This record gives sequence, C-alpha cells and structure tokens, in this order.
Amino acid sequence: MTYSSTITSKGQIVIPSDIRKTLGLSAGTTIFIEEKNGEILLHPATERFYKQSFGLLKGSNLTQTLEQTRRTDNLHERKKAKNPR
Repeated sequence: MTYSSTITSKGQIVIPSDIRKTLGLSAGTTIFIEEKNGEILLHPATERFYKQSFGLLKGSNLTQTLEQTRRTDNLHERKKAKNPR
C-alpha cells in the first residue's frame, strides 16, 4: 500500500500507524535513512530487519551485529553534532 506524508519545517515525517505496527516500530526505534538512485529508503534497525535483510541465520554473531549498529549510531551522532539544528 502507498501512503503520503508531508515533511514538516523541521524535516520530520509521520510513518503511518499500520506500518509501525506491522514492523514493530515504536518511539525511540532507530531508522536508517538511505538515498539510492534518487529514492529515499527507510530501514528500521531491529533484529527482525537484520534477519530479513541481511540473512542472519541461527548461530550468527550477535556481538558483531551490535557493534556494527553502535558504529552506525555513533557516526550519525557525530554528523548530528557537526550540524546542529
């Protein structure tokens, strides 16, 4: 299903509630934002997302996954600190 959302003056958008429920998103969930071929892609940083998107299998190294997530979060925080609102 396709939805539309308006970008606020602060650059915020609303993710429709049925999508949030389906993907298990709640306040505070980290969302990775990617620009690819002129499109904006949103990826929730959840275990479910990692399993579906990266093919994590039983016995995968969760420590490495957590470390990668933290590195990505730290990168976003550093960029945010350089460009405060």
